[in-house]
Amino acid sequence: MIIALATFLIVRWNLMIPILRVSDWMKTLRLGTHTTLPVGIPKGLFEPLAKEVTYMAKSLSEARAAAEEEARLRQSAESLWTPERLKELVKQKMPGRTFIVISNREPYQHTRQGGQISWAVPPSGLVTALEPILRACGGTWIAQATGTADKETVDDKDHIQVPPEEPCYTLRRLWITKEEEQGFYYGFANEGLWPLCHIAHTRPSSPG
Repeated sequence: MIIALATFLIVRWNLMIPILRVSDWMKTLRLGTHTTLPVGIPKGLFEPLAKEVTYMAKSLSEARAAAEEEARLRQSAESLWTPERLKELVKQKMPGRTFIVISNREPYQHTRQGGQISWAVPPSGLVTALEPILRACGGTWIAQATGTADKETVDDKDHIQVPPEEPCYTLRRLWITKEEEQGFYYGFANEGLWPLCHIAHTRPSSPG
């Protein structure tokens, strides 16, 4: 009986109480009164659950904020662009079409740090401007692979679904040699096209 009682208390303390905390937190989240994950959720067994509900909380909070802002602007006869409105507009104006973005910079890159593979969004104005459109409408982004672990994370067609936490479009990675990168990027793009398109006070060169 002592062993059974001790087992019950251990299970209750390590499993039931954290589950009840998450349940209560999700209830307050649904009612719109709380968004921060409660303290006391242990790592290990509950870490994947905590990570997923955190993403869910972020998405729900953003959706609620967008809905409130759109309702407010409708009252004042204004218009607000939201991911949902953009997606619906694309469906109406371009039915059956797919967005394709081609750029040198990839929106997500994977790197290996010790025995772990992590991902990051590289600093880029192009990514900041275009990535939300593909998040909303889907499509394919074709770009040069630049992360040290990019090849380890793609499928047999060099595809990977992104964003990692909530996939909604395809990233197609291209493998470019150092010579090709030196020629097209540092040479033709940076020395030729960049000064020309930015009206820089530098005469564009014409690399061979």
